[in-house]
Amino acid sequence: MSLMSNQVTRGQQYYTVQMSSRTFAFDLFGANLDAEVAVLDFPSEAQLDAAVRATRWDRIGLSGIMANFEKLLRTYEIVRKACPDVPIDLGGHIVNDDDVTLQLIERMRQLHPSETFNLWQSPGRLSSRGIEGPGVTLIGRDGLDYYARLPGVGLKSADTLRAPLVETTYDKRCLGLDVPSLSAGLIIPDVGCPKKCDFCTTSHKFGGKFVPFLQSAEDILAVADAHAARGVDEMFVMSENFSVDTARARKLLSLMEAQHKPYRYSVFSSADTLVKLGVETIVKLGYCFVWIGLEESTGRTYKKLHGLDVQSLVTDLQAHGVEVLGSTILGFEHQTPQDLDREVDHALSFGCTYNQFMLYMAMPGTALWERMKQSGQLKEGFPWPDIHGQATQNWHHPHITDVEMERSLDQAFARDYLELGPSLYRMIRTQFDGYRNTASWNHELVQMRRTATRKRMMIHIPVLTAMARDLGHMNHPVTQKVQQLRSELIEACGWKGRVSSLALSPYIYGKLLLEKRRFFKALRDRKAIEPRCLLTHYGRFDHAYPSVIPTPGPTPSSVAIQRPMPHVIQAAPEASRPTPSRASQPRRSLEVASQPAV
Repeated sequence: MSLMSNQVTRGQQYYTVQMSSRTFAFDLFGANLDAEVAVLDFPSEAQLDAAVRATRWDRIGLSGIMANFEKLLRTYEIVRKACPDVPIDLGGHIVNDDDVTLQLIERMRQLHPSETFNLWQSPGRLSSRGIEGPGVTLIGRDGLDYYARLPGVGLKSADTLRAPLVETTYDKRCLGLDVPSLSAGLIIPDVGCPKKCDFCTTSHKFGGKFVPFLQSAEDILAVADAHAARGVDEMFVMSENFSVDTARARKLLSLMEAQHKPYRYSVFSSADTLVKLGVETIVKLGYCFVWIGLEESTGRTYKKLHGLDVQSLVTDLQAHGVEVLGSTILGFEHQTPQDLDREVDHALSFGCTYNQFMLYMAMPGTALWERMKQSGQLKEGFPWPDIHGQATQNWHHPHITDVEMERSLDQAFARDYLELGPSLYRMIRTQFDGYRNTASWNHELVQMRRTATRKRMMIHIPVLTAMARDLGHMNHPVTQKVQQLRSELIEACGWKGRVSSLALSPYIYGKLLLEKRRFFKALRDRKAIEPRCLLTHYGRFDHAYPSVIPTPGPTPSSVAIQRPMPHVIQAAPEASRPTPSRASQPRRSLEVASQPAV
């Protein structure tokens, strides 16, 4: 349920950062649809059942990824039992592939034999494939476009996008401490990606191209300004490759410079686009976190890495305060067990603040899936819940056994923690290096961010004190490095740093010990932390929920972005448009629920 602890800091035990991520698409729906929308993130079965029975919903939307195939079926079963006549919309990566979608349909039919299905796969095209009716509509592409065309729903405004002003994550914790200040404001410039990596579900879902929402630097800044007005100055940019539009990035920097706005951005970007943008521009622009695909050591598998000195890029970025998450793929067809060790060596040599290790998985709807299916390499009956890429591959590798693959993956995360230390330590090191190495820069925004970094150092010092004490007790190899960094920060902060360490480190160390006990107890009990259910209302709801449902907070505000939307405002022919129940009503109530946390 937590991306970082499952795929990035998996081997770092109680030093991992715990957080729950919102379902971003549902927030986009809530802000833009001409309907009252309730978004239910991570409900338990009891909470989901209570929510769908609380009122008469006009439509209920479900979403899922392939690993949640069975959970989605259970969600559907609960919803259909409680609401036998309500149309259901089903989207997400779980409907990326026609054959898998038909498998999903057959499983749902086993649960409810009288159910009917529609497949909506692209703008203006509704394919019933011989099965018609208002029961379940499976949405293969842009869900916002689907609802824009849906009679009785539509958009609040056909030429305006409303960007929801929500935090990307909630319940963020580290070392047993709540750290809501680390949450970032959500910005969604687009979906999709033109790189077309053969394993990438997002790129293939949207036809190997961007579907833009925020097209200009002015649009990006408008959303950032709205977040800043709420007291949030760090943004999480939900784009698969934000830096690919270098002209937009440079224009954004010029606007921020002119308006004296030192915002910070966490982004996904391919290494080639970062090289084109340049480290100096990146630092001035305020990138504080960059997710880069290192992929594999030869650099020959994907064109985006050809001829690039990625090692120098990562070193330069982190030396100037940009935290890098390096993503490495294990288990390419040409690799042997010996190659896996080399790949891990290669990944760790970058010294990234964070390392993600994933298996080369064939996901439905991708070019890799089609190739593996055509060659007969897909494993028959591979369990969908195991397709997360953190255990075994779903295709037969010619050189590596499942046992060898899983062992190498476990060792990769263990080595990351032992050789490089907790990512929390690396994060503080990267931020401090940036603070020192940009001290002489004659740039207003950089200096404003340095001032903010210096303030954070007052809490980083006692954190390092507690960390060094804990790591020292276990003779961790990076203990001296943690102690050295603590000394450097105290030297930079003077007596205030020493006072901060003395005053706060006992409390932080106590919380660390409690988190340590909680972690190992959960490990013994084999019980993962479940995310808290979150209910968000977009619009006015008068009905009351049972006590099992969390109380919704205020409706999130949004910022209006003017843009031409011809692909949305051009309605599909009436005969090919999905028909909801009670379509004569001008406004609809729409329940959008993610799968239960079961």
